[in-house]
Amino acid sequence: MKKLLQFDLENIKETLWAFAFCIAMAGFMSSALGEWVVVPTIDRMLSPIAYSTATWPDMQTAMANTEHQLQTANVSTIVVAGELPAVTPTPSPTHVLEVLDNGNAYDGYWWFDAWVPGLPTYQSQFMRMPAISDGVAVFYAPQVMEANVKYHGLSMDGYVGAVAVPFCSEIGHEVWIQRQGDLLAYPLPSWAWEGPFIVADCTRRNDLYGVIMYRHQVVEVDFDTAVLWGMAQYGGNQNDGRWTMLSQPIPVRLSFVNPDRLSPGNWNFSLEDWFLVRVRYSTGPNEDRQSDFRPLNYRSPAAPGLLPEWLMDGEWITFP
Repeated sequence: MKKLLQFDLENIKETLWAFAFCIAMAGFMSSALGEWVVVPTIDRMLSPIAYSTATWPDMQTAMANTEHQLQTANVSTIVVAGELPAVTPTPSPTHVLEVLDNGNAYDGYWWFDAWVPGLPTYQSQFMRMPAISDGVAVFYAPQVMEANVKYHGLSMDGYVGAVAVPFCSEIGHEVWIQRQGDLLAYPLPSWAWEGPFIVADCTRRNDLYGVIMYRHQVVEVDFDTAVLWGMAQYGGNQNDGRWTMLSQPIPVRLSFVNPDRLSPGNWNFSLEDWFLVRVRYSTGPNEDRQSDFRPLNYRSPAAPGLLPEWLMDGEWITFP
């Protein structure tokens, strides 16, 4: 009888994990999810399956980034609370799973109210962007972009403005922007390309995943451009009367190629899809210290028209 009452703890844990995972998958098919809580102890957290505010398209792309983590997960405790939601033909979950943060960014961390599966490597931060990317544009506060232009030793001469993009390798390059919406405050029609803009700043490494995957952001423009586009104004009732946000973000298309060289077409270039299959995560501080692409220093362009240089693994390089 005692033998009959003895259980293999490992088998129980595997069974519980499989059962909870099936419940979670069923939950993704619901438009009215309740409050679900998963408390795991795993080598790498359950990544983008677990964030508190998300749309179904976000979940579909995020789940692809989790597959290898689920295969190696070592789950010790699972607690599921709430009723099993009904399955509906139109999935649109807003609250899916929440994961306990262990305080180590290399295992994943909360980015505002969204879960990031790990800290991207320096190589990921210095990837070259696609020639054309679709997403949204936001803007910098007054004089902030101009300060970055000066800090990086660049010049806005010959450019209609300055921008920031997710990847640091693009600083010093030029881009063109096509607004995809109707903004009557600016005389150009929304289909027209505007530029060139000079890239003067980039996204911090710990913000990279969130900016691309959750904000769908491809570019940040200078404040004067935002005013021309009807996104902001000087004065108003915000920021102590200095400036006021009117609308953001707006859908845009970003091109590193002069639009005169582009053939007409109905393109669809998702930066999220491109990024998701290329991003890699650092395993820890040791990998960061040994990375060939660890940016040790920055050197302004030696002359107008040249690119800035980054000190990588003891050698000054550019990203042409």
